[in-house]
Amino acid sequence: MVLPFLVKQLARCAPAMLAARVVDPTSALTRRTFLTTARLQFIATPAAHAARTKEAAVRKKATDKASAPAKSGRKPKVQKAADAKKKKPTLKQLGLPPKRPLPIYAAFYKSFLQQHPLPKGTTKEMFLESSRKAAALWNSYTDVEKQPFYDEYQVALEQHKKDLEEYWKETPVSKQREMNRLLRAKGKSILHRPRQESEPHDRRPLTPFFRFLVEFRQSNEGRATLNDHGYTKFTAVAAERWRALSEVEKFSYREATKRENEEYKRKHAQT
Repeated sequence: MVLPFLVKQLARCAPAMLAARVVDPTSALTRRTFLTTARLQFIATPAAHAARTKEAAVRKKATDKASAPAKSGRKPKVQKAADAKKKKPTLKQLGLPPKRPLPIYAAFYKSFLQQHPLPKGTTKEMFLESSRKAAALWNSYTDVEKQPFYDEYQVALEQHKKDLEEYWKETPVSKQREMNRLLRAKGKSILHRPRQESEPHDRRPLTPFFRFLVEFRQSNEGRATLNDHGYTKFTAVAAERWRALSEVEKFSYREATKRENEEYKRKHAQT
């Protein structure tokens, strides 16, 4: 009895149930969606976790750098101390004093080389042979033949004195000090400013031998010895000539020194 009753009830309700399951095509259930079924996430290994952490840090750093405000300009690089300092001038730029003219024999040898030039690639032996020929030719000259070289030297020496005087007039003391500093660094002799004529001259009198030495330097023998062999040989020859003088010949030099010494002592006794 119960079963037939249920069948009848089901038959009556079936159309209504089927109608209720029909979905409106315009409803939200029929529209396309991107929602998907959630995927299972496995536990990350330590290596994978470290890689993801590093990647996230790099991305964050890049983002922060991109979002940072742009700087107005780069700071100028700090120059090194050597570059910052002004380059000091060299000796050539400062300008050294004019050089003395060539000695007499050197001027002769220069003219000799103009007439007998050395070939290119001259060896030491060839140079020595040329020097011997020049010396032999010079020694064969008479005093008259050598005189033009002495005259040229005197003219050049007078011009050198004028040029040197003009040079020191235009050279300040600060420039001289800078040149002396560079010369000391190179191990060379420093420059000495010559005494001006207006400055007081208060030197001790010359000894008798030095008085003779000054005279001997003006003689033909003295000039030739000095120019041909240098100052050392010149003083040695002068000493020989001084020792060869008699006491009578030395008397005038000694008397001149004695008089000047007395004047020098009297002058300093007053001051």
